[in-house]
Amino acid sequence: MARLDFATATPFRMDECILVKPSYRVDDPESIYAILRRDHVAPLVESLASARIALCGLALATPRGLVRADGPSLAALGNRPRRERLLRGGARMAAVLALIGLLGLGATWAWRQEQALAALDREIARAEIEAAQVRADMHARAEEIVRIAAVRGAKSGALPLVRVLEELALTLPDGTWLNRVDVDESTVLLTGTSTTAAGLIPLLEASPVFGEATFTQPVLRTSGEAGERFTIALQAESADG
Repeated sequence: MARLDFATATPFRMDECILVKPSYRVDDPESIYAILRRDHVAPLVESLASARIALCGLALATPRGLVRADGPSLAALGNRPRRERLLRGGARMAAVLALIGLLGLGATWAWRQEQALAALDREIARAEIEAAQVRADMHARAEEIVRIAAVRGAKSGALPLVRVLEELALTLPDGTWLNRVDVDESTVLLTGTSTTAAGLIPLLEASPVFGEATFTQPVLRTSGEAGERFTIALQAESADG
């Protein structure tokens, strides 16, 4: 009825105006309505929306007092019904909470990753220290093995002193006396006197144990002694060398 009155009684087009009707009351069935120009109302509604102010209600001043506009009229003014506002507000709040939850999960995951990486770095550092210690121990052990092998090799190549003395007793002729025998690995130094000092070198060279025999000092004859004083250096070799 209001639309029919509007079309017949006003010079405006329907799309230029907003028809505002009061909420229906059983005790007041008389029909009244107001006509608002859209170009006048739109700036006010937009200002309220920009300020985030919701238009919750509208009252019409009538001879009988203020009358509240109905829901469709508020919707025509660009205001969403309260239920829709609550639903949209709840949806926005849920989205915000979901975003906060995702950020919290992301932060927790990043913290756990950082903790795991820090623990891994500590394990790697500890392993590197242990590996360095193992390498040092292995190097020291290898050096010890080389040293022991060298000592064993030297001992195996050297002729025992007892064997040297036995061979000297068999090789040196009668009339020869030794005052000193020095053995340094394979080198033997003999000091003594002999009635046949000049003939000692060939005898020692003929021995299967001795070789490279030579006088290190001139042969001297000392008064009061039966023989000549000599000093001979030679090499002693093992039977398999």
